[in-house]
Amino acid sequence: MATCARKSYPETRISQRSWDERFQALVNYKEKHGDCNVPIRYSLDTGLGLFVSKIKNGNIEVTVDQRARLSALDFEWETGAQKRERMWMVMFVQYRDNFNT
Repeated sequence: MATCARKSYPETRISQRSWDERFQALVNYKEKHGDCNVPIRYSLDTGLGLFVSKIKNGNIEVTVDQRARLSALDFEWETGAQKRERMWMVMFVQYRDNFNT
C-alpha cells in the first residue's frame, strides 16, 4: 500500500527563549538601522530576517504581550507586497479623482 507524503508546514510556535533572543536581535537591529525592516536575506543574521518575515506573514503565532513589545518598537506589520498594494491603490484613487472625465 502506498503512503502519501506529508506536506511540511512551517512551525507556528517558537519557544519563549528563542522568541526573546530573536526579539533582542531585532532591538539591536533597530538601534543600528533605525527601523525593524530586516531584509529576509540579512547577511549578519539570516535567522532574524526570516523571523520578521514569518511574523508579518502570520507564520509565527504572536501573543498579545509579544505584539505589544513589537508595536513598542514601531514594528511595521505590513509585508512589502501589502504596502505596495496599498500605495498603488492610493495613487490609483488620486489619479482617478484628478483625471476622471
